[in-house]
Amino acid sequence: MYQELSVAIGIIPLVDYAFKMLFGNELHKPVTIHFLNSVL
Repeated sequence: MYQELSVAIGIIPLVDYAFKMLFGNELHKPVTIHFLNSVL
């Protein structure tokens, strides 16, 4: 199911959900800032 869905829309839903939970949570704000500083 996930494999068929990921091919259709181009993302894997579990990975997208995990990314949002890690970087979109207010408790993980320092992690998000560190990640963005590393990328930029």
